[in-house]
Amino acid sequence: MVEAPDLQFQNMKQVFTSCPDLLRKKQFYHILARQVSFIPCVWGCGAEEESFIRIDMEWRIVLTIMELGHVDMLASADIITLLIVVARANTPHIIYLYNESSPNKPTTPELRNLKIISSISAMEDIFETLVQHNCSWLKGRFTFYKYQGFWNSKDLLEGTILAQQNFKAQPSDVLLSSCPKTGTTWLKALAFAIVTRAKFDDSTSPLLTTLAHECIPFLEKYDEETQVIQKNSGSPLVATHLPYASLPESLIASNCKIVYIYRNAKDVVVSYYHYLREIQKLSMEDAPFEEAFEDFCQGNSLYGPYWDHILGYWKASMERPGRILLLKYEDLKRDTRNEVKRLAEFIGYPFSVEEEKAGVVENIVKLCSFENLSSLEVNKSGRVRAEGQGATENRFFFRKAKDGDWENYFTDEMKDKLDKLMDQKMSGTGLILK
Repeated sequence: MVEAPDLQFQNMKQVFTSCPDLLRKKQFYHILARQVSFIPCVWGCGAEEESFIRIDMEWRIVLTIMELGHVDMLASADIITLLIVVARANTPHIIYLYNESSPNKPTTPELRNLKIISSISAMEDIFETLVQHNCSWLKGRFTFYKYQGFWNSKDLLEGTILAQQNFKAQPSDVLLSSCPKTGTTWLKALAFAIVTRAKFDDSTSPLLTTLAHECIPFLEKYDEETQVIQKNSGSPLVATHLPYASLPESLIASNCKIVYIYRNAKDVVVSYYHYLREIQKLSMEDAPFEEAFEDFCQGNSLYGPYWDHILGYWKASMERPGRILLLKYEDLKRDTRNEVKRLAEFIGYPFSVEEEKAGVVENIVKLCSFENLSSLEVNKSGRVRAEGQGATENRFFFRKAKDGDWENYFTDEMKDKLDKLMDQKMSGTGLILK
């Protein structure tokens, strides 16, 4: 990546008025300031920021944040290097920098851990080296990048790399993992209701007013602020779609518990097809299911190949017995009460005899049922920023929740092809996905 020459500015207004064309090229600029008086001019520069966003809505500027009380500690450095980072608006990164070469760099506990996230400056270089796949059935509106053997969108890959470098897992964390469209929303709702049942009941639960995905931090969109919020909330839950091999090393080292949900591959294809099609506002005529099916069978799906995603967690569950729980969506549908009890036991929140007698299990099952959640106003009209996308309607997460819907879409040839593929890939695991 070509680095721009150093520039000097007296204030933030000069930054916004002098660099818009350069910044739009996604380059990185070091501002060398001999005076640090403008450092407190942080995130949100009023009209200046708004005017820049109007120039290019896709990008925004994230400025270095320094507390006012730290300015005098930094003032002794000959030169303070600040970095302006151009980042996607839906994944803002807060960057903390100080001059590593200065003999007077801060050493207080508050600033000792503030460091340059070097991966951001190399993001564009990384993407240029990755294999890409353009989903033709989505009319070229969605591009995948293959990273560590799996496909993903650009913005989620940025979050993945940052999480791999910066996420600090705790042994008490509980990771909820899944490939998209395998029962993620249901698993999150059930786990959240289980963990928070001492604080809320079925009439006060945040699930009544908030999408389940918003109740649990998402690893690929994790930042320091979110981690603080999680710790303060007392909830151990973190969610991800990442394959096991791409999980942050700290998460594996922490030996925290992992819950992984998987589902019949044929229903996954159908749900996945409708989800991306609706997000892209394409009709079924404009987005042929046959093409989406072929893409899936070739392993070209979000966080796919699907079979490799499952195999990663299955192998880990064999190597780490008692730390990884595999849940099958169809079993959860067939025997919800007992599967919910098994989930609660595994994550460390078992139901007491008194709770069972009082109907607490049944209340959670009812609260988190498709019929209840899909009927809530927040899930009918709300919007959330979804995987690899802009603002997405919450209703897209609630389609049918039905086993066997694939029969309405598959030809006999399709069924045989995918069944044979999954049998081959899952051979020796004991897992049945057809």
